[in-house]
Amino acid sequence: MVAESDSSPDVQPPEQAREETRQRIIALCRPLLEAEGIELVDVEWGSGAGHSTGRLFLHRPGGVTIGECQRMHRAVMAMLMVEGIANERTALEVGSPGLDRPLRTASDFRRAEGHFVTVRRRVAGDGGREERLVGKLLSADAALTLALDEGGEAAIPLDDVIEGRFDIRM
Repeated sequence: MVAESDSSPDVQPPEQAREETRQRIIALCRPLLEAEGIELVDVEWGSGAGHSTGRLFLHRPGGVTIGECQRMHRAVMAMLMVEGIANERTALEVGSPGLDRPLRTASDFRRAEGHFVTVRRRVAGDGGREERLVGKLLSADAALTLALDEGGEAAIPLDDVIEGRFDIRM
């Protein structure tokens, strides 16, 4: 006797479905926002108990205004409803990512050039050990170049970076 599996091939794990929805939102929103001179920094998406919550984080040199966030909220929400992603039970938040946001992508780090940052990276060939480096970000290309607080410079391949954050100093 062969036992049948309870899982259907059409059913996705919640994390996979959430990430696919997130990627779809990015693909839909990026052209709309870029036409307005606004960069889409990140998208968060979650759902449960009959409702969904989305967060869009926007950036523009000099900052995004509350009015721009409101205008983009209306445009994006209308588009997501037409696409069947959002409905009347969807909460959508649109705002700036703020200074404490994680830096993960090359464009995140390019925006941080000239500022002090903390970078967590994987140490190659050392069993998954992580290293934390702090300093001024001099450049961000295929590798990050940091002027380290402790002296000297470090070149960190972007592929080794786990995450960075602005290091706020008073």
